[in-house]
Amino acid sequence: MKDKEHQQQHFQNQWQHKEQEIQQHYQQIESQKNDTIQSLQVQVQKLASHQNKTQEKYNTLHRRQQEESFKQMGTGRWLPREESLVLADFERIRTQMRTWAKNAAIKNIAAIQNVKEEQHASLMASLSRVAVVENNQLPHGLSTPKGPSLLLNALLAHDIYTSLFRDPFFFLNNDPEYGPTRDGLDDSLDKIYRLALTSNLEDAHIWRSQTLRLLLPPLRADNTDGERDLRQWTEGMIAKVAELHASRFAASPARCLINTNTANIKKLNSIYQEAASVSYNLWTRKTAMRLITLSDMGSPTFDVDDSRLKPHTMVHPDDHDDKLKGRQITLIVHPLLLVYGTDEGRDYDNARVWVPAEVWFNTR
Repeated sequence: MKDKEHQQQHFQNQWQHKEQEIQQHYQQIESQKNDTIQSLQVQVQKLASHQNKTQEKYNTLHRRQQEESFKQMGTGRWLPREESLVLADFERIRTQMRTWAKNAAIKNIAAIQNVKEEQHASLMASLSRVAVVENNQLPHGLSTPKGPSLLLNALLAHDIYTSLFRDPFFFLNNDPEYGPTRDGLDDSLDKIYRLALTSNLEDAHIWRSQTLRLLLPPLRADNTDGERDLRQWTEGMIAKVAELHASRFAASPARCLINTNTANIKKLNSIYQEAASVSYNLWTRKTAMRLITLSDMGSPTFDVDDSRLKPHTMVHPDDHDDKLKGRQITLIVHPLLLVYGTDEGRDYDNARVWVPAEVWFNTR
């Protein structure tokens, strides 16, 4: 009997011991679970804090990007083009003029002697703007088959640049149907501009730039009807004046050098159209252009080291060592175009060459 009681007691003690072990193990699990939960909670808090900081950085960056976008929207298409693209525009126009003149010119310079005396005198007067004409005679060396295209190219470049690049308000002619006049809105604005230049150089250039930008609102999704109408009007005026000058050139004394059977008048008009568009957009910049023709140069002489001069392909300085330096330039195939100032509206005392003067003279 006592043995049985003893066994029961022993079994009960073992059971209690197991219960205690289980209880301790359970408590350890609970403790580990609580520690894990606390650890996870700490990690979650750290992650949340990191996420908030990351979100703040993103919001700051996004806000800055939006601000830059809004600034760009404000200036629209008036963000200045890269210099290389501007120079490429000029080179393209130069190539187009040269190609057109080559295809359109008569082949024999002697043909101009057969025109009426009045027409011949008008032609010589026009050529005197680009060539050294003495005793009503052209410079020596232009009697070759390439002479007519060279002269026609020079007349064309002179007309395009003096008509479309010299005056920033060239497109505001009072009555383009009957030819350019000097008593229209273009003349009035040009007088204001020139007067302002004598008062405050930087402000005058900024005024000119802002005026031209105002007249050609940038294309945006939220353009008002007024903006769209104004842009259409300005683009129409630019195209109309360009077409006018193209037609006037074809009917000018230069026609004595044009072969009407090979001249592409439509192509001539497209050259004027592109030049007018390029000119307008360049004048919207705060930089300022200055055109220099033969009359501005006086009696120019050649210097291979002068960056303002570019010898025509018919002139080969390398074939003559340094013997051509100081020789009189007798034909300006393409006028010189200088640019002053920066796109920030400063440093107007500094000039750089945008288009060098393309020059010719007889090397024999």
